[in-house]
Amino acid sequence: MAMHDAFITLTKATGDLPDGTQVWKGDSYDARREHIVGAIGREPSPNMILIKEGRFSLAKRVEMVDLLRVMKRIKNMYGIDCFQITIDEKKHEVLLLFDWYDYKEGKSHVINRSMQIAMSVLIIRQLKLPKPTGELWDGYFIKSEYQDEPEMFQEMLSAIQHAEIGRKNYRRTRDLIHYVQNKIEGRVK
Repeated sequence: MAMHDAFITLTKATGDLPDGTQVWKGDSYDARREHIVGAIGREPSPNMILIKEGRFSLAKRVEMVDLLRVMKRIKNMYGIDCFQITIDEKKHEVLLLFDWYDYKEGKSHVINRSMQIAMSVLIIRQLKLPKPTGELWDGYFIKSEYQDEPEMFQEMLSAIQHAEIGRKNYRRTRDLIHYVQNKIEGRVK
């Protein structure tokens, strides 16, 4: 998956993250791997990914406390636990180590392209990073915003009721807002 398709790249991790400008370690790579193998009850197959490294570029300075807050949301939403973070201000990037084992299902997490983009949008929005350009991103940003502010469509409908946009444009705008809301809620394709 290209960087522009997902913002965050995810690859199989092979060890602890390197040191950087700011470092947070909740666990070592070896200790976390040992914990996961203990949960599995045997040595996993070679193709089973237990720990993944995430990486994304920074356009501005972020604080560790903000990254920890975003990683907590990712854990709550996707069940993926980040246990190491390195901010490398010289290279303008963030490195993350994720526990990729789904303890409820007893297998590695499966994150498809759509979920990876949604995770990228969550990171971008929460850290107030510049929004990538391209049509691919628009729907994901609207959906992410709706998850945080479910009243947003009602607010837009209220706003257009008092706007001087003409009867025809009012109807079109109202229908468009309803359509987008229904699409995000999965009621239409």
